[in-house]
Amino acid sequence: MKDDVNTQIMECFFQISRSLKGKMTYNTEIANLSLLQLYTLMFIKRSDRDIHMKDIAEYFAIELPTATSLLNKLDKLGLVARVIDREDRRNITVTLTTNGKKILAEAEKMHEKKLKKMLSYLSGGQKTSLLSILKTLSQQI
Repeated sequence: MKDDVNTQIMECFFQISRSLKGKMTYNTEIANLSLLQLYTLMFIKRSDRDIHMKDIAEYFAIELPTATSLLNKLDKLGLVARVIDREDRRNITVTLTTNGKKILAEAEKMHEKKLKKMLSYLSGGQKTSLLSILKTLSQQI
């Protein structure tokens, strides 16, 4: 029985995500960062406001305990720090440490290199089409 187009698309998404999971890790001098850990550091760096645990959970569509575990790992590596509000101890923000900024810069360079290699199989027009398709899908999901 021949697969329909939707099934083939989902299978391609699955194969790409599985491949990315293995290929998109970042071995820095102190840590092996997963793609989620890298994007968490990037999210914290690029935010123009204080970041709280719930912000990370919401942004990545993960449960709060999962966000806590993610930040615990980054904290243990010395890449992020939790800052407790003196007025309200329940109010905890997350910031990058100096070492976190350094490691993030190193990992971002690796990320850029890996993305360029991965996308090198596509022509300029294919990249533009892919971006348009992905933007349309991300806006609808």
